[in-house]
Amino acid sequence: MKVPDQEKALMELVEAYQESECRLILEKAQEEAAGIVNRVYREKRQLLHERIAAERKRVIARIRMAQAELETTRRQHQQQSGLALLQRGWQQLKPRLELRWQDQAARKMWVGMVLQSALETLPRRNWIIKHPAGWDAQEQKEVIAELADQLESPPLFESGQRIHAGLIIESDNTRLDATPDGLLTDRNALEARLLALLNQEHPL
Repeated sequence: MKVPDQEKALMELVEAYQESECRLILEKAQEEAAGIVNRVYREKRQLLHERIAAERKRVIARIRMAQAELETTRRQHQQQSGLALLQRGWQQLKPRLELRWQDQAARKMWVGMVLQSALETLPRRNWIIKHPAGWDAQEQKEVIAELADQLESPPLFESGQRIHAGLIIESDNTRLDATPDGLLTDRNALEARLLALLNQEHPL
């Protein structure tokens, strides 16, 4: 082979080698670049996921805080409404009770409950039953008949000028006041019961 031909062949071999090496280097670089891109993508995706999760927690926390504030406001409003209703209702309780005493059926129920309570709490002797003026004499006779077998002696009846509704029963220095004033003595307890009834009808 002539020298020029050898040089040409040698040049071609060098070029082929360079091309092969370049191709390998390029492929390796592309693989490394792809690996870097994938890693960066995974890191970015993980970071984005963490940010989204953190934002979701923050939003949920704000929603729960807003719900708690709303619930507190609602409870306060309901309590204020309930107290206002109690205030208005309390002023009407006594006159309504007195009006209820004027109804015969309601009055007989009232008297029956008072007698039952008195039998459970008072000594069964020396009863003095104080009542409003004008209480029907026939109803008084019915009371005497009802108590005949339960007391040691018949009760005495006294008309009280200051009593407009209900009864006061006294026995041996023990007193049961079932007039409107007596029934409404423990205002705190009554208001608590009324609020409980209101909450049952209109729960939170």
